[in-house]
Amino acid sequence: MIMHLDLSGHCIETELKRQHNQAVAAYFKADKEEAARLEQIIETTRLALEVLDFPGLRAEDPELAGGATKPVTISTDDAGFVISTANGTYSIGADGA
Repeated sequence: MIMHLDLSGHCIETELKRQHNQAVAAYFKADKEEAARLEQIIETTRLALEVLDFPGLRAEDPELAGGATKPVTISTDDAGFVISTANGTYSIGADGA
């Protein structure tokens, strides 16, 4: 799953919380197909919020601290998370390492 993050006004942690909360709120109103898509977002954001080192990410890449003018994405694969910004790509294991 690839998620597009709007970091123009806030950091990656705030955006993941925002997307998580929106998905949870929409889940209970969704039809079966939409609910399945929202479950993926809820699980991805929940895990990211639990394991990612947000202070470290914000220190590593200013785009992740907010004010990003270029697209930022977070995706998942078998190994964990892949975060892509204009400054680079960061692979982080599912355990946060």
